Amino acid sequence: MHLTDDWMHATNRLGFLRSLAIAFEHRIRNSRCEQIQFRRITRRFLSTSLHMRASNLLDERFAVAPMLDVTDNHFRHLCRLISRRAVLYTEMIVDNTLIYNADKPDLMQKFLGYHDEQHPIVLQLGGYDPSKLAHAASIASEFKYDAINLNCGCPSPRVAGKGCFGASLMFDALNVAECCRRMSEALGGSVPVTVKCRIGVDRADDTFDFVRDFVQTVRDEGGVHQFSIHARAAWLDGLSPAQNRNIPPLKYEYVYRLAEEFQDCRFILNGGITSLEAAKTALENNISGVMLGRAVRDNTWEVLNLVDSEIYNESNDTCDQKSRETIVMEYAEYAHQVMQEDSRLSGHHLLRPVVEMFHGAPRGKVYRKRIDEGVKAKDPIREILRRALDEVPEDVRLLLPSEFRERMLQRSPSGSALESEQNIAAVRQ
Repeated sequence: MHLTDDWMHATNRLGFLRSLAIAFEHRIRNSRCEQIQFRRITRRFLSTSLHMRASNLLDERFAVAPMLDVTDNHFRHLCRLISRRAVLYTEMIVDNTLIYNADKPDLMQKFLGYHDEQHPIVLQLGGYDPSKLAHAASIASEFKYDAINLNCGCPSPRVAGKGCFGASLMFDALNVAECCRRMSEALGGSVPVTVKCRIGVDRADDTFDFVRDFVQTVRDEGGVHQFSIHARAAWLDGLSPAQNRNIPPLKYEYVYRLAEEFQDCRFILNGGITSLEAAKTALENNISGVMLGRAVRDNTWEVLNLVDSEIYNESNDTCDQKSRETIVMEYAEYAHQVMQEDSRLSGHHLLRPVVEMFHGAPRGKVYRKRIDEGVKAKDPIREILRRALDEVPEDVRLLLPSEFRERMLQRSPSGSALESEQNIAAVRQ
C-alpha cells in the first residue's frame, strides 16, 4: 500500500486521520496484512501528534490531589484564595454521571461548573469504557478545563471492584491507552489527557516492571505524557480505601526511576508528603511536580501559603501576603454570595473548607466549636466566621506567610511545624 507525499504530509496532522481512514477503508477490508499495517501507520501518526501536544501540559510543580467529598467548588475556591499557582483538581466524576445528565443544564453546572479564578484546574474522570469516556470528555469540553485526568488509582471497592475502574484499570494498560486516545480525539487535541495511577495493584509492586510496562504502554499506545503516581500499590484484596493510603509501603524510588527512564514524560509524585518542605525535597529528584491531598485538606493555609514563592519562585511582591484572618473573611464574602444565590445550601457544607484553618494553632478547637455552634443556630455566615476568628489570638490570626516561615525556621531546623525529619528523609532518593 503506497502513500503519496501529499498524503504523508496530511497525516502528520490529527485532523486528517479520519479522512485517511475512510479513504483507505475499502482497500484494507479484505487484507489482514494491510489492516495490521494501516493500524500501525495510524497509531504512529497519532502518537506523533499527541506527543506534539505535550507542550500543552500544565506546570504542575505543585498540585492539590482530587479527593472525594473534599475538592469541591468551595474547597477549590479557598485554595485559590491562598495560592494562585497551585494546580487544582476536581473530585472524580464518573463518565455515566455526565452522559445520563447531559440534557440537564442545572446538573451539568453542578457537576462541572466553577469560577474562572480556579484556573489552572483539571477535571478527573472515572470510567473504563473508551466510548463513554470520550463522550464524557466531549460534554466536559464546553467547560474549558485545562486538562482531563483519568483515574487509574482509586482503591475503593465501589470503584475498583464493582465499578471495574480506578486502580483495577492498571491490569489492562491497553484499555487505558485506548480510553486516553479516544478522549484526546474527542477533545480535538486542544486539552491534555493525563493519568493518575499507583505503582501497582495488589502485590504487583513487588517489582518495578509492572508500573514501567503500564507507563510505556499508555504512553506509546495512548499518547499520554503525564502521570501523577501515588507511590504505593493499591491492595484491593482486603484493605479499605483509608488503609490503602497508609499500609502499602511507599516506594518513591519507583517514581524517580520512571522519570529517569521516560524523559519525554512528566511525573508528579503523590503519597505521604505532609508539608511544603518535603515537597521541595522531592522536587530535587528529577520529577516534574508533587501532589498533596490530605495534608492540604487538614492544613490548608500552612501548606499552601508559600507555594507561589517557594515552589514557583515568584517574588514576594508578586505573591499575595494574606493572613489567615484575611483569607477566612474573603471566604466569608464568597460563601455569603453563594448562599444568596441558593438558600438551599447548608451552612455546614459551605463552611467545611475553613473549619481547619487554625488546625493545631492556639484556640483552634474553640474556633471550630464557634463555627459548629453558629451553623446549628443557622446564623449568617459572615457573623459565624467573625465570632470564630475573635476566639483566636491576634498574633496568630494576623500572621503573614513570610512571618509564619520565620517562626517555623526558629522552631524547627526543617522549617515547618508540621515537618518531621523522617518525612524529608523518605522523599530523598
